[in-house]
Amino acid sequence: MSLINKLVWKLFSLKEREYLLSTLKAHEQGGIKKILNNRATFPEAFDDRKIILIEVPKAASSSLAAALYDGKRYGHLPLKYYETLSSQPLSIYFKIAFVRNPWARALSAYNYLRQGGAGKRDQKWAKLMNSFESFDHFVSTWLNEDNIYKQIHFVPQRKFLEDTLGMVNLDYIGRYENLEEGFNELKESLGLVVDLPKIKMGSSIDYKEIYTKHTREKVGYLYKQDIDEFGYEF
Repeated sequence: MSLINKLVWKLFSLKEREYLLSTLKAHEQGGIKKILNNRATFPEAFDDRKIILIEVPKAASSSLAAALYDGKRYGHLPLKYYETLSSQPLSIYFKIAFVRNPWARALSAYNYLRQGGAGKRDQKWAKLMNSFESFDHFVSTWLNEDNIYKQIHFVPQRKFLEDTLGMVNLDYIGRYENLEEGFNELKESLGLVVDLPKIKMGSSIDYKEIYTKHTREKVGYLYKQDIDEFGYEF
């Protein structure tokens, strides 16, 4: 991004900047914002550990980042963002991510935002989620191929894992459903002496009880890439 572009960016008001960013897909906004605000740096912790964790939303990424990087988090930024920033080929790093059952993740994201999300920045999303009578109403009315890219927690997981060529090129992809087992496997293979913080698992209700035939099929259609790529079933 050229200096001229960054200077032009500064000429816009905060609301104008927010509007321009909103025209991008949600998983692209964070990286572009950092670049335009001159805050885009390759994390030192990645170099220290030689590990890159891609923080997939609603897949225990906060706890994973806290364990790997001494409590630091770098946000839900896609692999291609780091690929662009790194002065070294990403092949020298061990690249990892954890993914989640797409049906369970969609319900978790809905409930998370409905309950307030990350606070002030998610107020409008909390208001929107609470405007629907139920999860079924939300899926039937709002969730579609365009809207899933407007909120980062609904963006397909594969989009976070793609490199600049659109390929998934990670060294390890674990599952949220087997989080502790997968993390212990990583610890052993990488020689890590770290502990995974206690995970807040949310509602104990089985997601399958919430879905109807219609919502199951619609979510399955919208997240088909994730389902196929990561081998999930309802």
